[in-house]
Amino acid sequence: MRRRTVVIATSLLPLSARAQGRRPVVCVMRSLPSEDDRFFRTIFERSLAQMGWTNGANVDLEFVEVARRDQLAERLATVTARRVDAIVVFGGPAVRAALAATTEIPVVGMSNFDRGAGASPALVRPGTNLTGISILTVELDAKRLELLHEAVPAARRVAVLMDSDLPMTLSEVAAMAARLDIELLVHRVNAAAAIDAAVGAAIADRPDGVSVLASSLLNSHRDRVIGRLNEAGLPAIYEWPEAAGAGALLGYGARLSLVYGRLAALVGKILRGAQPSALPIEQPLTVELAVNLRTARAIGLQVPSAVLARADEVIE
Repeated sequence: MRRRTVVIATSLLPLSARAQGRRPVVCVMRSLPSEDDRFFRTIFERSLAQMGWTNGANVDLEFVEVARRDQLAERLATVTARRVDAIVVFGGPAVRAALAATTEIPVVGMSNFDRGAGASPALVRPGTNLTGISILTVELDAKRLELLHEAVPAARRVAVLMDSDLPMTLSEVAAMAARLDIELLVHRVNAAAAIDAAVGAAIADRPDGVSVLASSLLNSHRDRVIGRLNEAGLPAIYEWPEAAGAGALLGYGARLSLVYGRLAALVGKILRGAQPSALPIEQPLTVELAVNLRTARAIGLQVPSAVLARADEVIE
């Protein structure tokens, strides 16, 4: 019985790990410091454990800090040289860098694959070493502006905080702004060091509201952005509903907890031997709107009842 248990456990390991007689290694590259990093790790490790992969027991998870995008190539070169069994990355720039670094090691990405990611020719069976979760950045960023306008109907000037490495979303947002007769005041960032200045410039514009576009970079510093915009009394919308729980007025998108869980599920399948080319890139099945009424009261905003009626979560 003991021998059979060992054989079964060994057969579950990826071929590269079995060949070297070691536990498989999954490298997770994150942009830090990140306010949701502990949240991510908890969900990611728990989801993997539910599939039979326990960190430190039959898989080793390595969390690699990538504070600046110009560090991506160097960090990836080190990781790929060690022949890890899977690489997990976040955002279009990181996905593209990972695919440039390796065509053999499975890459599991969370990005906007459906439009302009420059990484996958198709959502279904991309036929490369890539799989992952598409977060529908373009369509949802335009919808976020519409929801912000519904929450603040008098808004005519809206500041936009955007990742300059993700330009594809702006045209859709601009089209929505034109339809709503809104003037956009665009502030671009491409590094963590530029976020404070961009937020300060947005506040100085004295807009009627702020839309923080989807970006792993901006989300990594979300709490700081929320704090400054709330202090300035500006209603703002963010890409994840969990942002409302962190003090944001509005959050709209897929639940991060579900997305992180699905990301772990894809990694678990790869650890059991599945090829990325056989794993279709997934899309969230549902999106949610979260509203924080405590924040609304603090900034002196009366959220319309129609917005509250359609909200999936209302924080009192």
